[in-house]
Formats: sequence, C-alpha cells, structure tokens
Amino acid sequence: MKGPKLWWLAALAMLLLTAGCQPPPLFAGIAVAPATQTEAGYAVQRAPAGLVAPMSPLPNPQRAAITNPIAPISQPVFPPRIAPPLYGDNFALGSPAPFTFTSPGPAFAWSETDNFLVLGTDRRSSGGSWRTDTIMVVGLDRARNRAAVLSIPRDLYVQIPGYGMGRINQVDHLGEAVLGTPGGGPALVSSVLDNTLGITTDHWLRV
Repeated sequence: MKGPKLWWLAALAMLLLTAGCQPPPLFAGIAVAPATQTEAGYAVQRAPAGLVAPMSPLPNPQRAAITNPIAPISQPVFPPRIAPPLYGDNFALGSPAPFTFTSPGPAFAWSETDNFLVLGTDRRSSGGSWRTDTIMVVGLDRARNRAAVLSIPRDLYVQIPGYGMGRINQVDHLGEAVLGTPGGGPALVSSVLDNTLGITTDHWLRV
C-alpha cells in the first residue's frame, strides 16, 4: 500500500508545480521527480541537488505599504525684534524730561476787574416761568492781560431780596416777572451775587 500512496502524492505535487501554484505546507521541502515502475510498484526518485525550488510566501494584494500621513510639525518662526531708533542728541532712555513750573501769578482780584454776568435761560416766547440753569461771571484783568471765568451752581441756595430763601436759578424770573426789580432779573441776580460772594457785575448778557 505504500507505493500507491506515494504515487498519488507525487502526481498531486506535479500538478501543482505545472499550474504555477505553491505546494501546501505539507509538501514543503519535498522534491518530486518522475517515478519508475518496478515489480513491487512505483519507486520515488529524489530530484538532483540544486533543483529544489525555494519556498516563498504568497503575495498578499490587500497588504499595502504603510506610510505616515502626518507631516512633521515645524516650530513657529517669529520675526526678530528690532529696537526702535532713538532720535535727538540729549535723549536718554529712562530719564524724564525736565518739568518747568510756571507761576500763576497773584490771585485773581474780582473787585479790581471788569466783570460780566452771563445768564443761560430756558425762557420761551409763549410765556410762563423760566430758569437760568447757567450762570457765569467773566472777569477781565486788563492790567495783567488775563481773564477768568467763575461758574455758579444752579442749585445754590441763596437769600433773595424781597422774597426769602430760594435757588439762584429762579432769581432772574422773580426779579423780572414777580418782584418787578428795577433793571429786571439780571439786576437782581447781580445783587444776589454781590451779597453772597462779594462779586459786583457791571454788564450782563442773557442767552
């Protein structure tokens, strides 16, 4: 029974080699040659040395070369820092410029200046009461060629001649429409400023 089994194995190996297929692992390392018939059956002849085909792995079409899809990260490049140019012969970094203090001169003497009373009113041509929410005194010091402006708070509580205590922004209306002060409302406002602050105004302007 040994002879027929070897014959079938040899025939199967020859078919695989003829078809260009790699023999299965069972036949790895086995060289097959044509058999000769003897009285006992078929005898297997060994292939001459050097005729055994080397074993190679079957190609895998699904296996592809793996490449790195991630590009290498490069370090950010920043522009060089350039120091700003320094101009001027006397320029020194970190040293402040000298400060020259100018004396304001003597205090403004309102009793020695020409003073103008400026009234800003919400008076309407249709009549009714009004308020002077803007009250300013402009002084001109002609001897020293200078001027000063004093703003009076509209809610300053003052003594109003012929009326009593009240806010200064209602004095213009009281003097002209209620009390009938000679010179009208600006004259009464000037009198209140003289009695309260000691400032005399010789001219007035209502806007």
